[in-house]
Amino acid sequence: MVSVIGTDVHFRFFRPRAQKVYLVGNFAGRGWQEMAMTRAEDGYWTALLSLDSGTYRFRYRADGEWFTDYAAFGVEYGPLGVDSVVRVTERRQAIPLRYVAPIRESSPEVHTRLARARHRKPDGAGHRVKRRSVGSGRGKHAA
Repeated sequence: MVSVIGTDVHFRFFRPRAQKVYLVGNFAGRGWQEMAMTRAEDGYWTALLSLDSGTYRFRYRADGEWFTDYAAFGVEYGPLGVDSVVRVTERRQAIPLRYVAPIRESSPEVHTRLARARHRKPDGAGHRVKRRSVGSGRGKHAA
């Protein structure tokens, strides 16, 4: 199973009884390379890669046996059998600093500013709009 968020590609492969699992693919552009995956408690093996935009081919190797991920973005026939395909469409982008700027101060003033910012609504959110009646403008009882 493969999921892509931006340029981060998360690989998950269910093989609870395997001793070693590798992700093998053409991720570096210099032929096929293998990377050891990490075992999770739920029986899945995981790997996380940050890739440039492009199309990549891969397979899993668990205890010496090859596996194709049919839940990936597709499959293609290769020289060793059926390869899985993953596509990364976004390019790496810088995240605006206002979202990732670290706090270097620990004064009470900084904590107060942060608390206010957390409770502040976005521009225009939560404001009531007064409705005006359409008509003569003199009101309901005007003569």
